[in-house]
Amino acid sequence: MKKLFSFLLFCAVCLTCTMASANVTVNDVPDEVMQEYKDSFIYDEDGVLVGAFIESLEDYLSSNEINDLFTSDVISTIADGSTDINVFQGYKPKPRGCKSNSRWICQVRGELQN
Repeated sequence: MKKLFSFLLFCAVCLTCTMASANVTVNDVPDEVMQEYKDSFIYDEDGVLVGAFIESLEDYLSSNEINDLFTSDVISTIADGSTDINVFQGYKPKPRGCKSNSRWICQVRGELQN
């Protein structure tokens, strides 16, 4: 139990640091652009964020910053605290995966198979 608590504390610290570093540049994004991003969120049947429209963010954030922002948003919706996700920029969510669409970002949980 002590190891689990230590691990969860470590994850919380990592997430806080990631979000703090992402917030430095996210503050430069106009409110209406951030709202458009948040309004586009697509969730799976478990309530986990699986995709978002990111085209409007590209004028304000780098590809890595968008990826970090989306990843922290995804992690905040995962009930078990799992960070085992695969993020694909330039893909839109579809049932059981992602399809190519340069205006979106998508994530798939778990281990990928070839």
